[in-house]
Amino acid sequence: MIGLRGSGKTCFTTAMTMAMNSGIKLDDGSVFNLSFADLQQMAPLMNAYMGMTNDRNWPASTDAKNSYDFNSSLSLRRVLSFTLLDYPGGWLTDPNHMSEMLQEFNECASIIVLVGADMLRQFIHGNMGLYPYFSMLQQFTQNVISEFDKEGSVFPPTIIAITKSDEFANEGEIKQAYDFLKQRFAAIFAVGTNIVSGLTHIQLGNNLKNNEAKIEGDLILKPEFGNLSIPILFSLYASTFTNRENVISGGKIAGLKLTEAKKTLLESQNQNIIKRLRDRISGRQKRIEETVIDMSRTVEGAKEQLSNLSKVIHSIEPTLINGTELYYNGERINNGERIN
Repeated sequence: MIGLRGSGKTCFTTAMTMAMNSGIKLDDGSVFNLSFADLQQMAPLMNAYMGMTNDRNWPASTDAKNSYDFNSSLSLRRVLSFTLLDYPGGWLTDPNHMSEMLQEFNECASIIVLVGADMLRQFIHGNMGLYPYFSMLQQFTQNVISEFDKEGSVFPPTIIAITKSDEFANEGEIKQAYDFLKQRFAAIFAVGTNIVSGLTHIQLGNNLKNNEAKIEGDLILKPEFGNLSIPILFSLYASTFTNRENVISGGKIAGLKLTEAKKTLLESQNQNIIKRLRDRISGRQKRIEETVIDMSRTVEGAKEQLSNLSKVIHSIEPTLINGTELYYNGERINNGERIN
């Protein structure tokens, strides 16, 4: 997860993890929740959460990289474990950290980019003093994609989430912000990129303000409210497909070099994500067992594992599709359709 200083990474991480710890009811009726694999990692986020809800204090920003290990469960059945890496905003403009970030990006299932609505609105309405802010984030993204291309790697699915979206005056401003981001981050959304990408906007309440680190306004920290869960569901969706492709490959690409094998898996993953989403949106979705589990392609003993991964994919899809603008290779996959 990346974002420049002031984009709301700490607030989002605190609110999202604590809200989803209690569980989110997905659009298909199942309950999805996160739990900390390491309780020591939970302590600072719990303290920050209590500060927000009890003392009305905004969490302090962080200057160090943070790593959080989670277990995820669907209707009380554990499905996936994953690590969320939260990079400090200053790293995006520090060349000393570029190699470390590139190496970790190469190993990730997805990337979350946070952009503050307050900065977006000001820039769109003519505050050119913010030009360096967006230019740095745009340049960093282009540099990372160029490095992936240079190494022959496939860029992972990426979602850009606008934080503090209660600052938008109306739906028109949200559309304007989306159009602006697609233009500024053409390296992600342009034709020919072959990147799976998404756009969403998040809010932690209504009419929220920061008055000398004190919270003003109506704070609503619920996983179903304000698309709070969407960035993580997008990442988990991509991660589930990564696991699925690994199982389906069954060692059949073992003869390839590591970089070639990884590229093959990621290309297959991205194509299958888009095919699956298009089928679900168009109503052509078959029964899960028929569409996801092709036993002629699976290795021995993988049927149950694939079945569990398929259920996760099927459950996450409606909430993800209904809360995100989804793109592949510059083409919009969903156009406002709501699915159940």
